[in-house]
Amino acid sequence: MSQKDSRRPRLKIGRSRLENWLEVVAIASLILAIVFPMTVWNELPEEIPVDFSLNGQPSLWGSKLSIWLYPVCAAIGYLVMTVARFYPHTFHYSVRITPENARRQYQNALYWLSWTKVSFILTFGFVEWQTVRIAFGERDRLDWKGIVVLLAIFLGVNFVYRDRRDRDG
Repeated sequence: MSQKDSRRPRLKIGRSRLENWLEVVAIASLILAIVFPMTVWNELPEEIPVDFSLNGQPSLWGSKLSIWLYPVCAAIGYLVMTVARFYPHTFHYSVRITPENARRQYQNALYWLSWTKVSFILTFGFVEWQTVRIAFGERDRLDWKGIVVLLAIFLGVNFVYRDRRDRDG
């Protein structure tokens, strides 16, 4: 932590209703990402897509064990973002953090983090689901519309909270 960070106010900020709701969505999505491979494991072919080209077609196939990378990565992201929530005073801000604006800036950052956590887990879950569908022969490539929707959510969240951060500076 830099000396600049050590002078920032350290505030305990509870979760809002929105954050509680987003946490429930994140946990439920993570549980689904873990349970889903268990439900299809016996039917899953020995080889599944493990890499995709830019147009969404599988470009590399590998062991069905690789399906577990999606929930593992989602769980690691969940844990990192959950722990990070306790340290908003260490985040990078484009505005100077003062005792007057700290609570607003930290709350905006924590809202952003909650939305990012949900979109991160949903993205891994979506690609996991699409991978299984391709492995079963139900699709020949990733559904680009779903990727676009998830990307739009992620970018929209970043735009909204960047605007709030700059306004509340």
